[in-house]
Amino acid sequence: MVQIRLVSVFAATVLAWVTSAHITLEDIDSLRSITRDCNEKIRSLKSSHNGNPAQAVILDNESSKDEIEDVVAGSLTYLDGELLSLLNIPVKDIAIENPNCPEVVKHCHVFLQATTRLLQAIDEKQQEFGWDTESSIYNALGWMQSLWASRSANEQHLSFIEQQMRLYKSSSCFNNVNDVLRQDVEIVEYLNDLMDTF
Repeated sequence: MVQIRLVSVFAATVLAWVTSAHITLEDIDSLRSITRDCNEKIRSLKSSHNGNPAQAVILDNESSKDEIEDVVAGSLTYLDGELLSLLNIPVKDIAIENPNCPEVVKHCHVFLQATTRLLQAIDEKQQEFGWDTESSIYNALGWMQSLWASRSANEQHLSFIEQQMRLYKSSSCFNNVNDVLRQDVEIVEYLNDLMDTF
């Protein structure tokens, strides 16, 4: 629910947007930073088999299939844990005073792009190694999917997508918040498609 209240400061009127949510703009920035770090870590992994996992050997500065799986799964699990801790925070009123709308919109899109790039990096490793559903990566992707799309994945019973919609709608910075919803749904669909490759 969006409430607009007028605040008088030295005879000037300032608009403040208030929403009940868990996720803040600062949280989105923090998740973006973590997502970028995870992406860089995964993309920096080099395998020793030159495209043929059956020929994998451990060489200096290169990683085995198991080591790569551990890094990818560990990165995803860390990101999922951070997201879960944010979603478990009890509902609070968040006031967004005079939001810098171009920055809010930019940060939203940069976060969604970073998430897509992370999934692309994992997709590339999956195509290279062909992990199966017993993989810890598969489990971490499933956890991420449930955090984004399911109400039952956290104590507050609101999905990450719902949290984003509340936050962005309350900022009044988006002409059409449904564009953000569409991009969020595309990320969940990408997660589903990626999990189907295991």
